[in-house]
Amino acid sequence: SGGRRIARYALVFVALELLAVAAQGPKYGLKEVMIRGASVDMAFVLDASRSMKVADIPPDRITAATVEIARLLDMTKGDRVTLVPFAGMAFIQTPLTLDHEVVKEYLRDLRVSDIPVPGTAIGRALALARQALGVGQTGRHANKAVVLFTDGENFEGDPLKVASELGERGVRIFAVGVGTPAGQPLPLLDEAGQVVGTAREKDGVTPVVSKLNEDLLKDMANRTGGKYFSLSGAADVASAIAAEIGAMEKAEYQSEVERLKEDRFQYPLGLALVLLVVAFLLLPGPSRRLGLTLLLLCLITRPLAAKGIFEKDHPLVAEALALLDEGKAGEAAKALEDLSQELGQRPDFFYDLALARDRQGETAQALEAIDKAISALDGAREVRPDWPSKARLLHAKGTILMHKAASEADAQAARQTWRQAVDALAEALVLDPEAEDTRMNLELAAGPAYPPCSKLDDKYEPNDRPEEAKFLEPDPNTLKVRADLLLCPDQEDYFKLPLRQGETLLAAVEAKGQGAPKPADVDLSALGPDGVSVRAGPSKQVRQRAMEAETVYLRVTGPKQDDGVPYVLDAQVIPQCPVGDDGMEPNDSREGAKPLPDGDHSLRVCPGNDD
Repeated sequence: SGGRRIARYALVFVALELLAVAAQGPKYGLKEVMIRGASVDMAFVLDASRSMKVADIPPDRITAATVEIARLLDMTKGDRVTLVPFAGMAFIQTPLTLDHEVVKEYLRDLRVSDIPVPGTAIGRALALARQALGVGQTGRHANKAVVLFTDGENFEGDPLKVASELGERGVRIFAVGVGTPAGQPLPLLDEAGQVVGTAREKDGVTPVVSKLNEDLLKDMANRTGGKYFSLSGAADVASAIAAEIGAMEKAEYQSEVERLKEDRFQYPLGLALVLLVVAFLLLPGPSRRLGLTLLLLCLITRPLAAKGIFEKDHPLVAEALALLDEGKAGEAAKALEDLSQELGQRPDFFYDLALARDRQGETAQALEAIDKAISALDGAREVRPDWPSKARLLHAKGTILMHKAASEADAQAARQTWRQAVDALAEALVLDPEAEDTRMNLELAAGPAYPPCSKLDDKYEPNDRPEEAKFLEPDPNTLKVRADLLLCPDQEDYFKLPLRQGETLLAAVEAKGQGAPKPADVDLSALGPDGVSVRAGPSKQVRQRAMEAETVYLRVTGPKQDDGVPYVLDAQVIPQCPVGDDGMEPNDSREGAKPLPDGDHSLRVCPGNDD
């Protein structure tokens, strides 16, 4: 009848809407599970002050510390941990938890710019760690430990007092010194935590050097019965601390764990199936049986259809991967590109495409593909086991960046690309600390990313002392010399130039770059023939006139920066009048006047010698 037909249509329509809702994978509510066990409770106290961006441990202190903490987390599964980052203030990033992966995610996202109060307050951080561990004013807590990663520079509070109080309660401190005793200059950071320069003392010249304070860290550890470890050496710090933790007394705990966003797709799915069954029951006899049979077939075959195209071994994908294995990267990349519309936003597809493009030498396209793979993985509602992990994708990105850096002709641009590779590989190593290939690539990339300045220096080196000074060679026609140079940290550059009696030397230092000249971050001084006595400067430009034939020395000094300070030395020798007059001479009288052609002219008038 008409009423039964309308009812069937309505039921099918509502059922399809419910199936669409179920396909979205709705999640709602919490599921609480009570867990009992025994563990050591650890507070990871991590220094996130700006001194942790110092690169005396490659790629920098904070990255080296987060990688080591991630390794230690993998070695202490089953123990409860809490994370307390600090600078001038401290906060509890995570309460005590068994979920080490959550802590690793927080570590991966931590930046030195995240804490708004600058400085380093170790005592305040230890007091907050005590609170996070639940250490009271009485009783002993032999199953609790603080693992402190810092360079030991403390500017407020009394960390030794807090350490003594923790030791009285049985809490041990394992202090890890991050940095080197020699140290390096403290960087200036922008709002995003990126290095933009070097911090200076009040004189505006002397760099502020951040050094590892091992004495303070050893004292804190000794007061609690803990140990001190140095991250700057070749020792396996994570394994050593894991062994200490494993030997500690464990205590029983009872923890209530919340699982957020429980799957609820089964409710709209079940209701949709009921509505479909009712709709089919409203069909006439033969049609009813046919409809129920089709519904049953759909329910049986649905799990097979849910398999992804890669799981079913798509023939074109298999062909592309075979081409890749045969070294035919270009053909493989083209075949995968042709499949892009069919396969959609899949991280495994973009990963294979990135590998193919990289082998073809197309690093820009390879980076674009690997970034799409990372975005697809981050945006996926469900991660399938056959997909590459985030760590592998970041490893691939870092490796592609290494290939790109190796092919770049501009040295400065290549260093920046090497540093991007270091960032990607360091992030991958935090996610998978046991990946030896990632660790090896990180070590390979760190060298060219942060090379010693001596490898970047100019053709005049070595010229760090007056006796090593090199002669400047002015152009014989213009008597000018212009050189692109580099001043390395803790060094001075010396040059020399012979002058005849009456000749004048004009010299200036400028910053490298396009456009109008700008003063460089270095200073210039003119020295006498002994290479020691100062005749002019230090300043951005000097003028020196030779009263007799002599050799004049130029000295360049400046701040200490990791990559050195690039600058341009611009010098010109001006001969004595009237020998050094211009090309219009002789024109000292009206009768000797010369025609003046159109255009600009560089001329010179000597004293008592009209032109």
